[in-house]
Amino acid sequence: MEKLADTPQFALQLPLWVIMHPKKKNKGYVAMAGQAGHSVMPMFTEEGLAQRYRDGAPQLSQFLVGRAGDSGEIKQVINSMEGQGFTHAAIDPTTKRGILFAIDQLRSVASQFEQNPAASDPQPSAKDV
Repeated sequence: MEKLADTPQFALQLPLWVIMHPKKKNKGYVAMAGQAGHSVMPMFTEEGLAQRYRDGAPQLSQFLVGRAGDSGEIKQVINSMEGQGFTHAAIDPTTKRGILFAIDQLRSVASQFEQNPAASDPQPSAKDV
């Protein structure tokens, strides 16, 4: 995994995993509870964490676990999140290391990563499978 950002509590790395609707054109990302005025989307640093989150909620059984492995894919996810009205991303929300990023913070981190295109995850992405 390549490092995407460092905070005192957390190092954000690629790939990131998201839970999305299998048929909705705008990906239909899953929302989770947040503070008043926040629309929060969970994101995960490990595929297994995303799968356990999905599997723990029967209403998500038809949803897919998708992978964003490079800066371009992260940018697409962020743009789609904004289009759906999300204001924040909760990274690994089910763990002690979880952290909340505002969309603008996440976009800033992704743009920094984009400046180093060689540092991307070498595995095929969900769109390649």
